[in-house]
Amino acid sequence: MSKLETNTIDTISGSTDLQLGSTNATIIKANDKILFNNSGDGIYLGVTSATASNLLDDYEEGTWNPDVYNVSSNNSTWALKVGRYLKIGDQVTCWFLCDSGNSGTSGSGLTVGGLPFTIGSSSVNINFGTCGIWGSNNMTERDGSLFLQPGTTTLKIHAGGSGLTSQPTYCSGTFTYRV
Repeated sequence: MSKLETNTIDTISGSTDLQLGSTNATIIKANDKILFNNSGDGIYLGVTSATASNLLDDYEEGTWNPDVYNVSSNNSTWALKVGRYLKIGDQVTCWFLCDSGNSGTSGSGLTVGGLPFTIGSSSVNINFGTCGIWGSNNMTERDGSLFLQPGTTTLKIHAGGSGLTSQPTYCSGTFTYRV
């Protein structure tokens, strides 16, 4: 059986919270949440000793403002732009939707911009996601591949081995990358 050893166990400001250790220690909140006082503190998973590679010290969920645009015009007209992300450590998974508008003047590389974090510069420029697109100007529904642009907050959309230059009126997708 495990045991809890600590120098102090105090309640905080008369609440039912539990503080372990000094003033810079972990606080276990009354609502069953654990709060760390220091940035970079975390929980070691799957090990019996402190191993840096097993430290979960970065978890974040949030929203981002995606934009799908043709790179030379950069004049998209989306009325609806929705983006969500989940970041665990240095890995980010994103979901996005752009609808009710278009990507701007066609004729240049179709790009997804506004990623919530910069793509790691050591990432390679390979397919890390997929998207569905369709729209006006005789564009039929098709699947696209999303290619990383290391050191930026953008992805390129490709289909059939080359970059797209059309003007979609809808685009949604998901991708994962490292920061």
